Amino acid sequence: MKLLLECYSSNENYNGGCDFAFVDLTPELAAIALRRIADFAQLKMGDAMALEIYYWDDSCDWIETSEKIQELTDGYSGDVVEAESFEPTKDSKQRTECDQMIVEEYGIRWTAIPKHTDVYVTTLTIPVEMIVRATKAQPFAQGGSHD
Repeated sequence: MKLLLECYSSNENYNGGCDFAFVDLTPELAAIALRRIADFAQLKMGDAMALEIYYWDDSCDWIETSEKIQELTDGYSGDVVEAESFEPTKDSKQRTECDQMIVEEYGIRWTAIPKHTDVYVTTLTIPVEMIVRATKAQPFAQGGSHD
């Protein structure tokens, strides 16, 4: 499941060219995310003050807005957009560091620092329901399917 996620910056006037993030939410990545969400649920049961967990993870490409992205996201402001026909170009990808997956009880999102900046960019959250759907979207590499 290929997704475009709108991004937000810690600086309202600058995002280092990271307007969107592209995530290829494969069944394998979805399974990792669901395991991490389950691990977080266990942590939260023992400590109600836990809000989220961060993992080093560069599973998404941070990209600038393009004409194709505008077409795909038209009318979807604030939503996760399924974009199966989209593949980011090398020129649209932004260089980032400290890329992390943020896991919370409702889903996952990413944060990073665009290279040579002091701002953080963060994606919208991919809800658990969409992650579950991604585990069933394609066969696993081992040849079986996860139902």
